[in-house]
Amino acid sequence: MADPKRCFVIAPIGKPGTPTRDRSDKVLRFLIAPVVKELGYSEPRRADHINEPGMITAQVIERIVEDELVVVDLTGANANVYYELAIRHAIKRPFVHLIDISEPIPFDISPVRTIHVDIQDLNSVEQAKDELKRQIVAAEAAPDRIENPISMALDLKALRQSTDPVAQAIATLTAETAQLREVVASVRHDFRVLDRMRPLDEIGQALRHLEYKLDDMDFDEAKSAIDDVADKVESLGSAIDEVRDALHGMGS
Repeated sequence: MADPKRCFVIAPIGKPGTPTRDRSDKVLRFLIAPVVKELGYSEPRRADHINEPGMITAQVIERIVEDELVVVDLTGANANVYYELAIRHAIKRPFVHLIDISEPIPFDISPVRTIHVDIQDLNSVEQAKDELKRQIVAAEAAPDRIENPISMALDLKALRQSTDPVAQAIATLTAETAQLREVVASVRHDFRVLDRMRPLDEIGQALRHLEYKLDDMDFDEAKSAIDDVADKVESLGSAIDEVRDALHGMGS
């Protein structure tokens, strides 16, 4: 019988008895653990659960690198959390971000889909559990398509350096899409209506799909893929118009 998959949780921990520890324990117990165990993972572990002899930092990094899944709680803008998160991003393995509903997502990682949760609200927790499950299943189904700011920057560099004009064009489109994401992210938490601009994420996925079809020289599928990109760009234009109207209404 195969060993169960492992899940490591990167989170602000705090000292026992503090609000930070209390919240972190609740997120782990009531949100993360039920979902990952349902999906075939062993009991999820945080850094404070590691009790093997040796350097704790080395053991944490080993779990971050080797575990099949990492769930990251961005709440509190903890420096250790972001250091550990960058390691996971760099190796491009499955991860899920979550954050307290009251906090903005830091700008540098704002394009990455993040689950918002109010741990004191049972409805919010249930919604977050559903979204966590969806994201884990999606990551497991296509681990080679996991994207984050580090992987996207490296992929774009490779595309720009390619001698293939199609690859260069994809790089340009992807870069422009990323810039639009950053514009949205910079004001999204002031105007939640900007969530209507989620087609940005879909355009990025469509571009990646197009790239894969071109790599495989599957030109019939590539023709369909480029039409899909065009449709999503058109949808984005409509979303931008809606958000522009909404913002004008807020300013009046």
